[in-house]
This record gives sequence, structure tokens and C-alpha cells, in this order.
Amino acid sequence: VCSSDLVKVATSGLYAAVVDQRVAVRIGPVSWKPAGDGWRVGAEGTNYTVWERSNPNVGTAGASGEKAL
Repeated sequence: VCSSDLVKVATSGLYAAVVDQRVAVRIGPVSWKPAGDGWRVGAEGTNYTVWERSNPNVGTAGASGEKAL
């Protein structure tokens, strides 16, 4: 099984990636969140957030449009 890892942002202060449209991560002090519907925060702390989505087919139309906030 091959996962589709997709780095969304990799800059000073922010690394963000989405894996199989099921898990998204933000590492760093810069704010960011995944685009689309159905994401819920699974874990968060200082300079990181992990989102989970149970149905990867929900809200994927804009999946490439993630933005730093």
C-alpha cells in the first residue's frame, strides 16, 4: 500500500503536510490549517497540530488550496 504524502508548505517556521487526505500536520509557530471539510483536531500543542478526517472524500475539491493563516 502506497500513501500519497503531500508537503503543502515547507518554509522557515512552518512545515505542513497531508497524508492520504486522512491526516494533516502542522509543525512550527506559523498558523496553518488544511483546506476542505471534515477535518477535526486530533492533537495539538506548542508549535504543532494534527488533524484527522474519517472520510477522505469529504471536501477534497479544494484540497490543494491550503493556506498559511
